[in-house]
Amino acid sequence: MLLIIFFFLDEEYKLIPDLFKFDDFDKCIFYSTDLNPTYCKVAVELSPEDRSQTNILWSTIEKASSNKRNYRYDLLRHGICASRKCGNFNETTSECLNRMYKSKYEPLGLGTRINQLHCETTESGYVITTKDCIIWTVLGTYVVFVVLVSVWLAIYGKKSVKNEDRKFSSVGNFLSAFSLVDNVNSIINKNVRKQGTPNNYLPTIAGIRFFASFSVILVHGLAAAVQIATANPQAVEKLTTSFIAVSVGNFAIFVQTFFVLSSFLMTINFYSDLKRVQHVTFRYVLRKIVKRYIRFTSGQIILIALHSTWFIRLSRGPFWEQVMVPDHRQCNEKWWINLLYISNFFFYDGACSLHTWYLSVDFQLTVLGLLILWLTQKNPRRLFLAFKTLLFLQIVWTFLYLRWNDFEFSAAFTPELLYDFKFTFSKEWQATWISTMSNLAGLAWGLIFGYLYSHLQNNAFSTKRVNVWWYAIVIICTFGTIFFSGFYKTSDYYSNSRWFAASYGSIEKVVCVFGISFFIFGTLQGMGGFIRNVLEWAPMHTLGKLSFGAYLIHFVFFSIDNALKRSPTYVSPYLMATEILKNVTLSYLSSVFLTSFVLIPVDNLTNKFL
Repeated sequence: MLLIIFFFLDEEYKLIPDLFKFDDFDKCIFYSTDLNPTYCKVAVELSPEDRSQTNILWSTIEKASSNKRNYRYDLLRHGICASRKCGNFNETTSECLNRMYKSKYEPLGLGTRINQLHCETTESGYVITTKDCIIWTVLGTYVVFVVLVSVWLAIYGKKSVKNEDRKFSSVGNFLSAFSLVDNVNSIINKNVRKQGTPNNYLPTIAGIRFFASFSVILVHGLAAAVQIATANPQAVEKLTTSFIAVSVGNFAIFVQTFFVLSSFLMTINFYSDLKRVQHVTFRYVLRKIVKRYIRFTSGQIILIALHSTWFIRLSRGPFWEQVMVPDHRQCNEKWWINLLYISNFFFYDGACSLHTWYLSVDFQLTVLGLLILWLTQKNPRRLFLAFKTLLFLQIVWTFLYLRWNDFEFSAAFTPELLYDFKFTFSKEWQATWISTMSNLAGLAWGLIFGYLYSHLQNNAFSTKRVNVWWYAIVIICTFGTIFFSGFYKTSDYYSNSRWFAASYGSIEKVVCVFGISFFIFGTLQGMGGFIRNVLEWAPMHTLGKLSFGAYLIHFVFFSIDNALKRSPTYVSPYLMATEILKNVTLSYLSSVFLTSFVLIPVDNLTNKFL
């Protein structure tokens, strides 16, 4: 039946004007003999010239556009070499393009209106400023400093660092934090690293962190594949109605793993320290918050600096402004929002590096979690009360928000919302995905399972029967919610029942995050068999260590990849998979540099001096 429907639509699509059509940008701007080479991107809105008369073409366009699972075929997005098509007329570019579209579509009974127009010439418009030079100088000086320090430590400094009787041993200890040899070794060798409790290595955490990061990057890659104009828009429409594609897109929920891990490890460390000192002071809480802030900020500063200066000047093309300018502008104007970790509250007007909303939520939950642990340290019952309160707040707030606004339980990733990442301006997405209130479950479950692990880590639970139940619960709670959501979003029921949407939307994350938390807890208690062996596989330590840096920088590669395209992209599962794997590989390779030069040195310094 679906094949018949799509075949019928394909026949209709042949009547519709090209949704995306782009002239050759390079021939127009760089290899043109025109006096003033000009390339314009336009959005042309179509409408019937006379609504009182039947127009078959408009009826077809209106029918296709009325389905929210389709693109808007009444809004053409084209790239025009205006200097060639308007060079012989004594009129402005805007007047020329209006005349050109009117003359083309008026005989077909369609009116036209240009509602977006952006033109470029041979001049890029982005000149190098004093600020750019200062930032590049600082970054370059830092890289040279790290390299020179590493060479000095490798040749001479090790003896000085190890000898604490030397007058410069404190300086040597400071410099040793930047040793590339030690930092790369800590990435490769898990015996060098400290994770979890001060005295215990949690063997599956690195693997879990890697697979969570990979899942989220995979989903971002799928979204990026349809961010710009596509040569076969019908393929995108079929993808957004495909149960498999939508279910894979739901893997984005594994970003909750980061919140669970942060809360889980924070709780384990807290109770380990509490056992050692008997009472944790508020100063301890402040120190932990400062360390978390410094760890997150070090990577963000690099990302903001590159977005606000260097990335925008790498190249040009028909999609360069569309893809690269928003981050460049936001990172120049609103960098402080990222560094205050409140960017998830300001998405209504865009944000610097869209994917870093996670850092804001994680930092906010860390502060809240530390305060809860500090206030409940003498009475664990209060911790369980806080746990129940957090879950209650998320469930009730999400339900009331969805029902009050008559929203679906999450933003439907339709072609139009995916184009240019318009979904990030959706109130549904902002409220149910990136708000602090909608992510309290990660903190709540992390606190409880961290408490349980701290008090039960020496108890053995791994029996065959327990393993079976553990697998069943994890699969039902995680993949059950993911695939049910995929089925629901691709069914007609998705747009009909708002009561069900509010009810399911309020518990979906809570249930899925429980499954993630139970999975983490179980693998650390010896459950999982083959899966646990994969998570404990030696290379997982390296991949896990690089995952934070890879997450920070991965969107850069997807953005540059799209921005460099010279024509609408052809969408197919194979091409999408190869591009995603290519950019994931580049992200992890780049993370080696970011982690060894920035993230590990900052961690080393905070551990030594805070």
